[in-house]
Amino acid sequence: MTSIKMALGAGVAASVLAQPLYAAEIEARSRIDAVAVYPDAAIVTRTLDVDLPQGESVLVFRGLPLAIDPASLRVEGRATGGLTLGAVDSRLRPVDPQKVASETEAQLKPLREERERMTATIDALEGRKAMIKRFGQTGPARGDKDGGLEIAQWSAAWDAVGAGFAKVNDELRLARASLVEVDAKIKAIEAADTARRSRTAPEREFTVTLTADAPVKGALTVSYRVGNASWQPAYDARLTMGEAGRATGLTLVRRALVTQRTGEDWTGVTLSLSTVRAARGTQAPEVAPQRVGYLEAVVLGAPPMLADAPAPKTMMRAAEAPATGAAPPDVALKVAATVLETNGYQATFRIPGSLTVPTDGTQKSFIIQTRELQPDIVVKAAPALDPTAYLEASFANDADSPLLGGMVSLIRDGAFIGRGQVAFTPPGEKVALGFGADDRVTVTRVPVRRRETEPGLLGSNKTDTREFRISVKNLHDFPVKAVIVDQMPYSEAANLVVEPLSTNTPPTEKTVKDRRGVMSWIYDLKPKEGRDILLGYRLRWPSDRELTFERMPIPR
Repeated sequence: MTSIKMALGAGVAASVLAQPLYAAEIEARSRIDAVAVYPDAAIVTRTLDVDLPQGESVLVFRGLPLAIDPASLRVEGRATGGLTLGAVDSRLRPVDPQKVASETEAQLKPLREERERMTATIDALEGRKAMIKRFGQTGPARGDKDGGLEIAQWSAAWDAVGAGFAKVNDELRLARASLVEVDAKIKAIEAADTARRSRTAPEREFTVTLTADAPVKGALTVSYRVGNASWQPAYDARLTMGEAGRATGLTLVRRALVTQRTGEDWTGVTLSLSTVRAARGTQAPEVAPQRVGYLEAVVLGAPPMLADAPAPKTMMRAAEAPATGAAPPDVALKVAATVLETNGYQATFRIPGSLTVPTDGTQKSFIIQTRELQPDIVVKAAPALDPTAYLEASFANDADSPLLGGMVSLIRDGAFIGRGQVAFTPPGEKVALGFGADDRVTVTRVPVRRRETEPGLLGSNKTDTREFRISVKNLHDFPVKAVIVDQMPYSEAANLVVEPLSTNTPPTEKTVKDRRGVMSWIYDLKPKEGRDILLGYRLRWPSDRELTFERMPIPR
């Protein structure tokens, strides 16, 4: 077969169709075959078979989403003979009210017939139930004019009445449930019809012109980018602790939460997930020169100055748009057949099987990866903020793909601990997850001394000395590694001095994660062993100034 291909970009024309279709136009009966979902968009691929006569033909793709980017349209294919791809037009067609009404009536007609049938069935069952009830009320002794049933026959009569009641009640229950279901479908179609009739937005159509040297058959694929579709990561982390406080394993389940409101259902498609943001900018911004000068004072009565030029408008990238809340997962797939494809710039997960994602915003959850890890376990506390010691498991991301930022459900020894957050972690970087409090490691932080001095006759500075004692103790019958994180303030003013005390316990790590003033002490504590940490500092500043302590944002 002959290969045909056409990449369509800025040359795609957009117009509003206000005239009848040309005689040579053929409606393209295509179906969605594959969808590649990005964190902020999706690439939809449609396929169709063509059987074209000699000469020029125009394929019309109707009812496509309005959110399609016309510049992203691509057409490829193969044919049994010479076939040339020509012009491609994007056009908008107003919604035809008569067409909408006929389509709605075609959907409602069989449902209304089914409703009439179910209503008649329920009426018949109600009549049968009333007859059984009247028979039961007459009593066995008054069953007929000859004196009724013999006493030995009473039991059989009661059983027959009871069995009849049970059967007719079951049939009524099923019939009423079916009627409720039919009524719900009718209401849904009528509501959709009302919404569709009230829409003023037209439908989008694409036309593709093809010229055949002779009658040909072939297959075409049409792909386009569409907004209102996304996926976001979610994780399950299951930590199993064995004897002597050692972790026997950490299972990290990686999920993808897919949602879309593109205007067309993805039914029975091949789904893939990419880590690339399709709607992000394509190159770095230009940096303008910056001039510094003196601030000129405004003098009253001076001649008016020229108005400042308007500030440049800024655009919010799609990656900075607010994210919607995630609904609970509702679908899970096996992980074994998931295929991960990576290169230097992106990772793509190909989900096995044929999948369906409706256009109503329903969130679908797919398991894309499961990893068994051997984490490092520590007990960590920041007693200046919270004296609780927390169990923390950390591991290196040794996978070929990055871990995208998302929520993680934390489970320790089969018990749900809570939810946390996984930050964006490229391959080779470390991930730390908290798994709840360890009540058998106690941590306290108490002030030991505070002394303030006023300026003397020969000095003009104030001083403030503060000292704390931090105590940590392991109450387990096995050793643990404890990490205590604390801080002392820092100053960027030349006349405000912060001096650490000579009695301080030297920290294991003087600067934690490049955060100024934040330090940590790391101890391997034996069973029942405790340690004390002394932390203090002296502030010196001019007496005519007042101090303020400002908590700085944590760098991410």
